[in-house]
Amino acid sequence: MFRGDGGGRVPASRRPVTGRERVAQVVLAGREWYPEATARLVTVNGAPGVLLTRRGEVIAITGLTVAGGLITEIDAIVNPEKLRASQALAGG
Repeated sequence: MFRGDGGGRVPASRRPVTGRERVAQVVLAGREWYPEATARLVTVNGAPGVLLTRRGEVIAITGLTVAGGLITEIDAIVNPEKLRASQALAGG
């Protein structure tokens, strides 16, 4: 399952996306939406996650839920207001 939180400020999925194929399509589309973005692994609330930056600015934080060695849920925060507190992570 993929959930996105744009807070009505930036585009994000309005409803959860389910099913492997559909989730994969959403994740791959992100590469098209943000071609110059850089991703790095981080810890989000004690679990694996991804920090996405573009030109030194945080544009998304994604938390991953892993069960049985598989990613079962992806929660992407792209709401700029919620990302402000995370801007320090962009520096390293």
